[in-house]
Amino acid sequence: MAHLLRLVCKRLGRRQPIVTEGIMRKLQSYDWPGNVRELANVIERGAIVSQSGKLIIDINNPAAPAVRNTSALLTEADIEQIRIANTIACMKEAGGRVSGKDGAASLLDIRPTTLYSRLQKLGIRSEDWS
Repeated sequence: MAHLLRLVCKRLGRRQPIVTEGIMRKLQSYDWPGNVRELANVIERGAIVSQSGKLIIDINNPAAPAVRNTSALLTEADIEQIRIANTIACMKEAGGRVSGKDGAASLLDIRPTTLYSRLQKLGIRSEDWS
């Protein structure tokens, strides 16, 4: 779990939130019908929504009915803004380098050509991260 959180935070360019004992108990008591893939998704979502420095997770207890929280839904525009902010954060973290071992593409786990295309498509310029 800690490894997944570290990888996700590195990819998102975010500080790693603290995992409290309560959250760890909640993670351990969940059945995980989707196995590691479901755990990875929960950890990634938690890293995205955690703003206070502590990991926040949202997993539904299988015994409880699933209730969809409409305030947690994101529009395409919201997702686009998150992608822009994350790309800029990765470029800052990489010191403006796209490729190479410590380049932004490596942090995002994408090919450098994909990142170059994304920077152009999103209209992100070097002034945005310098």
